[in-house]
Amino acid sequence: MTGARVRVIDLRDHAVPDLCFKSGQPAEQWVPVVATRRVSPVWLLMGVVPWFIATAVAAKVTVDVPASSEVVDALRRRTSVAVGLATLAVAVGALGMVFDEIVVGLVAGLALLLVSGVMLGLARAGWVDAVLVDGGDIELRGVDPDVAIELDRRYAGH
Repeated sequence: MTGARVRVIDLRDHAVPDLCFKSGQPAEQWVPVVATRRVSPVWLLMGVVPWFIATAVAAKVTVDVPASSEVVDALRRRTSVAVGLATLAVAVGALGMVFDEIVVGLVAGLALLLVSGVMLGLARAGWVDAVLVDGGDIELRGVDPDVAIELDRRYAGH
């Protein structure tokens, strides 16, 4: 997975190449991305709840990233399928309760929910991951290699 470091201010001002960060094709739109400071796994040693709390209060910033319509459409389709499967999972679980087949409804609903989670993961894998790092920069992961080279060239002196 190719990564590139970009300044937050450049993304906010749209002062980056007009290329889709995922595909390298010309960008037709800007898509908001939330960059989050990663929480150290050491927090997990204190328990899952403290780790979730630390993750919830970690620094976050929303910036726009250039994207091609093709990439955005694929992301929306995958996300829609995931949401549809999650809705179906709830409906199947509820139907199981209504028809007194709680175990069947619960197992089928959880299976659909699992598939929904996998689909959502695939949707996210089809986009860039943004990590807030020190110095007012964002590390973008999953960037097209040609775009990464262009960004590295631009920030060589940074």
